[in-house]
Amino acid sequence: MKLTSKIHIYRNNVWAGTGTISPEGAIVDCAAVLGIDQDDSDDTYDAIEDAMDTDECSVTRPDGVYSWVIDDN
Repeated sequence: MKLTSKIHIYRNNVWAGTGTISPEGAIVDCAAVLGIDQDDSDDTYDAIEDAMDTDECSVTRPDGVYSWVIDDN
């Protein structure tokens, strides 16, 4: 994965947002709210980042299943 990789996030197979993966592995520049409120959204971003660290490709949250595609172009 390049330092400027884009991540395309989907909730229940519907596009939810696109962001950039920082050199530290954090998802940045994605305005999507991934949950019912900002706290839930922050938790969802954390869960996705943790899953990326272990090479998982989806996480299940109370409001749906999140998956993602990393674009290294």
